Amino acid sequence: MKNTQVTKTGEVRLFKIYPKLNDLLNRIKPINAKYTDLVFVNTQGNSYNTNTFGDLWQEARCGAKDKVYRYPGIVTQLAESGAISCYLSPYHTRHTFITLMAEAGTDLLLLATACGNSVEIIQRHYLGVNTEANFPDI
Repeated sequence: MKNTQVTKTGEVRLFKIYPKLNDLLNRIKPINAKYTDLVFVNTQGNSYNTNTFGDLWQEARCGAKDKVYRYPGIVTQLAESGAISCYLSPYHTRHTFITLMAEAGTDLLLLATACGNSVEIIQRHYLGVNTEANFPDI
């Protein structure tokens, strides 16, 4: 099995695979994939790190003082084309996932366990009052 970093809390996080995610993973799975392979790898087959991921995600600048090269990442390109309203950092994907899962009715304890949060944090920071919701007729 490949060596990857542990979570910041040192706890193992179980992550349930739901049907749409399973379909996506099956579509991108290489024919010769092993169960120990990483799902997302860079062009050299290694895991992403903060530097290489940032180059793909956002704008990166490098070069000598007199010459700057601009490599627009995918999110920068989407923002510039108007496909998204503004630049969003990678952390926004976590927030979006938690919000969408919670609003879809996912068990909050399962979601909190998978994301390394508490149910209280999810309720306080990711969920607002749903004015469309009704009490069940019991």
